[in-house]
Amino acid sequence: MALDIRETTFGSFDGCTSVLGIIAAVGVTHQHALLLAAVGLAVSSGVGMAGGEWLSDNGKSRTAAVTIGAATSLGTVLPVIPFLLLSGTVALIVGILTVLAIGAAISVARGNAAKDWAQTFLILALASGASVLTALLLGAAG
Repeated sequence: MALDIRETTFGSFDGCTSVLGIIAAVGVTHQHALLLAAVGLAVSSGVGMAGGEWLSDNGKSRTAAVTIGAATSLGTVLPVIPFLLLSGTVALIVGILTVLAIGAAISVARGNAAKDWAQTFLILALASGASVLTALLLGAAG
């Protein structure tokens, strides 16, 4: 069970923070491009994370590989779903709230101590901020 929580945490965190750069780059103004990019990222990162996990333990745990791959793909897709249903700033706000909900789920999985929540949201903020800042600095959001 601890392995599943570890892999789920790792994969979902990776997925949701990675897609934020794409959302910042194209999400509000080019929703169709966002959806295409997010699906491509979900598939490639999910398969990559699953393959990397499988190789890292010499193929001993298919369950761990599938878990991390699926969690990565799901973590990538969930923040993009609001862009299927909503538009503009509203979709962006709901997407951000979705990432915060993923962070809360990760915090619960890690433990209910305030330290677990603080660490999770600090790292979530740093990783998400780096992803978004990179997109903005490259001028993709303009």
